[in-house]
Amino acid sequence: MKTLVLYDGKHGFTEKCLGLLAHEFPSELDLWPVRSRRGTPDWKAYRSVVFGGPVYFGKWSPPLVHFLSKHASEVAQGPLAAFVVSLSPRAAALKYFHKDLPAVLAGKPGHVACFGGAITWKSLAWWEKLILKKVRGLETDVSNLDLGEIQGLAAWLSAKGTQP
Repeated sequence: MKTLVLYDGKHGFTEKCLGLLAHEFPSELDLWPVRSRRGTPDWKAYRSVVFGGPVYFGKWSPPLVHFLSKHASEVAQGPLAAFVVSLSPRAAALKYFHKDLPAVLAGKPGHVACFGGAITWKSLAWWEKLILKKVRGLETDVSNLDLGEIQGLAAWLSAKGTQP
């Protein structure tokens, strides 16, 4: 059976990480971008669910949080894992995740990965550039991709028997 990956992404880094996850985890991943895909998944078609998205300006993925709140009982069936995309250190990224995760899903993911984060300067809106320049002193591309975290999530999924 397939693994459903519910995710949010805005500038392409989340999708890059999910491409690496697909390479590490040869089972079929069904990517579901909650920002652009309408409807609801056929929950019975999936063995496990992975969900995740980026931290932007201190908030963990509001579109994903909304989707998870609306479908919490369906999401919580079977093996469940999550990921956070953030330039912040792991402890800070997990703090945002736990703060914004719907209460009904608190403690449910068996594995939470922190994939790191990236900023591609040319893909940002003018106001994002302004904030990053003032708050973090950034004016260029930055990346701290953590392949080990992606591989760890793939290993966890494999160990949970989500391979066909």
